[in-house]
Amino acid sequence: MSYDWKGEQTARRHEIRVALSVAAAAIVLAALFPLVL
Repeated sequence: MSYDWKGEQTARRHEIRVALSVAAAAIVLAALFPLVL
């Protein structure tokens, strides 16, 4: 049970990291988009 719980925690942490990376990329693109145009 503890191993499965630990696996869920790791997966959830990975999802959060991916979400933050996507959000950061979106913010950077939004900031650079006017400069490109």
